[in-house]
Amino acid sequence: MVRTVVLSVVASSFTSILATSIMLTVARPSEAVAQQTTLRAEQSIAVGPNGADRARLSLGSGSNASISVQSPDGQTTRVLMGAGGPTGQAPETADFVLWAQDGAQ
Repeated sequence: MVRTVVLSVVASSFTSILATSIMLTVARPSEAVAQQTTLRAEQSIAVGPNGADRARLSLGSGSNASISVQSPDGQTTRVLMGAGGPTGQAPETADFVLWAQDGAQ
């Protein structure tokens, strides 16, 4: 009688281990592929906790590119760094402008 109980427990345990191993092998998710670390877009906007635009990276026509930081409400540009001129036709042009809270440059 003891031999039957022990054999039953061993057989049940072995079956459970085997079934679990098979299921983990079959149901295991495939390995994750690394994501590209590059973001490609003509414009990227960082949004603050209140939902307002706080920073912008923009690429215009030609060689025009700019980075700006907005006021906390997103309505006013506080800092602007750009290159290429407004039309992008002056690659030697570079600007860095700061605005005070009263709007003065």
